[in-house]
Amino acid sequence: MTIHVHRDRDEQDWHFDVSEYTIVLHILAPEKGGVLEYVPRSRTEVEQDHDVLRATVAGERQALTRELATTPGTLVLHFGRVSLHRVTPVYGATPRISATLSYISTPDGQLNAYTRSRYFGRTE
Repeated sequence: MTIHVHRDRDEQDWHFDVSEYTIVLHILAPEKGGVLEYVPRSRTEVEQDHDVLRATVAGERQALTRELATTPGTLVLHFGRVSLHRVTPVYGATPRISATLSYISTPDGQLNAYTRSRYFGRTE
């Protein structure tokens, strides 16, 4: 489990999760932004055609993108391993706070070194 605090102008760029599924509990909503945007079941398409990834990141595939606002108390079951997703930039003095529980069935499974470094500032 991790606690994510997104302050003014913080965001999470487009990505896929390593975990099989993630449960997110929204605790505090920002004044503006902090929306979970996702493209359902898009991993295979993105892996087979990198132009799809570029178009999504550029905002050219908005018809396929879904949004989930940060509403305190909302519990989200998210399959981020198969759905490209991001958290839009947060704006204002009130941060976006969420608790994230991730599940990996592989024994001794862990985040890759890049993700550990990005979230926790270390790889060990």
